[in-house]
Amino acid sequence: MSEEIKRRIMAANRAYFENIKLLKSKLLSKTTKMKLYRTLIRPVVCYGAETWTLSKADSNRFKIFERKIIRKIYGVVNEEGRWRIWSNNEIEWILENKNIVKFIKSGTIRWLGHVERIYEEKIPKRVMLARMEGTRRQGRPRSK
Repeated sequence: MSEEIKRRIMAANRAYFENIKLLKSKLLSKTTKMKLYRTLIRPVVCYGAETWTLSKADSNRFKIFERKIIRKIYGVVNEEGRWRIWSNNEIEWILENKNIVKFIKSGTIRWLGHVERIYEEKIPKRVMLARMEGTRRQGRPRSK
């Protein structure tokens, strides 16, 4: 799963760099840039995310990626003549606590509801309800 997540983040980075002129533009407002992010970049990184199981490391990768883009959109902050970047807490406030990990998890729950409603004969439903047969061998494997 981690390899697929890395590929998705790389693809989203390509989408990000294809649209970097728009995200840096002084002519567009920050709300417009956020809409661009949500419609052009986030779907690339979240493609197929309904079936992922996220580890803590994967969640952190997504959050780092998203914070990088938000920092590019919002630029730097000038506080009393000193320039600084946005902190992670400020970015969470900007996102209104709706970060990419929560977006992915809500998609997983939405997919689960869809699978629950489909017919018993459909493959996703059969896979979800399947039970493994047999037992695993106990103990560690022997070294040769």
